[in-house]
Amino acid sequence: MQGSGGKQFRLSQYAGKVIVLALMHTTCKHCQDLTRLLVPLQQDYAKRNVQVIEVAFNDDAPMTMGPFFEVFKPNFPVGLANDATIRNYLKWDDKKDGMLYVPRLVFIDPSGMITSEHGENEFFGPAVDKNIRSVLDKMLGKPAAPAAPVKKK
Repeated sequence: MQGSGGKQFRLSQYAGKVIVLALMHTTCKHCQDLTRLLVPLQQDYAKRNVQVIEVAFNDDAPMTMGPFFEVFKPNFPVGLANDATIRNYLKWDDKKDGMLYVPRLVFIDPSGMITSEHGENEFFGPAVDKNIRSVLDKMLGKPAAPAAPVKKK
């Protein structure tokens, strides 16, 4: 995959890490909102062996990538791919799977196995940051915080 500045990179470079792969369009408002969430998430989870990666696959991404970087300042790799490459990676068939909406998140474990994938569903609702962090904490083996005891009156 082509990274920013034309440098090639592969997901396999991040073997041994938990990867949050965001498939997006640089001009999509929902994708841009996700990028805003992923910047602090990368900062928070970097020491825990997590790597966020975004891949833009809109047709005009090569022309819009510069302004995208200036506005959103991602602190993680952002690559370019074409639509066919992404559909092949996801094994996406429009006839069977319907329209491919963005953003799409793919969680990959340290061995390179996809553990979950999220597209247009409740995962991206108002609690998307909490949902992403919950998936990561589960993948990293962090036990869920115990529920606070209920105070009796």
